Amino acid sequence: MHQYIIETGNTVRTLFELLIHEESLIKEQTEKLHKAVIEINAHGWNFQTDDLNDDFPETFIKAAFFRIENSTASANKLKSEIAKYQAVLGTHQSTTQTLCASILQIAKQGISLIHGSLLLPDRYIIDTPPGRMLASLTLRDIIWQACNQVTQCKKETYEKPVIDLFTELERFYGPQFSLEQHSHQSRAKKIIHLLGWLDYRDYVIDMQLLIS
Repeated sequence: MHQYIIETGNTVRTLFELLIHEESLIKEQTEKLHKAVIEINAHGWNFQTDDLNDDFPETFIKAAFFRIENSTASANKLKSEIAKYQAVLGTHQSTTQTLCASILQIAKQGISLIHGSLLLPDRYIIDTPPGRMLASLTLRDIIWQACNQVTQCKKETYEKPVIDLFTELERFYGPQFSLEQHSHQSRAKKIIHLLGWLDYRDYVIDMQLLIS
């Protein structure tokens, strides 16, 4: 194993542990959100279909109004819960993007330290290992341009190598990699999932091919 992988091992391992934890929290919050949305839709349906026509006895009408009042209060509570779940979910999503970007940056830095800057004015350095192929793209290129995308998305202006690579990713893997649809959003998490880096071991296998 290359010394760079060893030296950065604890950091990357911790990043993956945090990432796995955050994704478990995202799943938990998503389930809570879906449940709350289903419940509030049920409240909305019950409210809309409560029939208070004049033929009902007075006691029934009073009971119906009481049910509606309770339903509205419950619905408002659910709306507050939904807003809370969405906010928490957004925080966890942002954290996972940061963790994924950090993992990609360490991988890119390893390539750069061992092989020098990946790009010359118009071509790749010949002796930079490409790694495995994903569709028509090399692992090396995906890591490098994915890191650039994270940086450039803040300005919503992308250089040609980033555009070219993500155009190919979109063509092979779908609109989740569209820079047009996600112009100001990091695609780091999508890239980590695409690479199949579910944990530290997956990362190491690929990195040994890139900087051996």
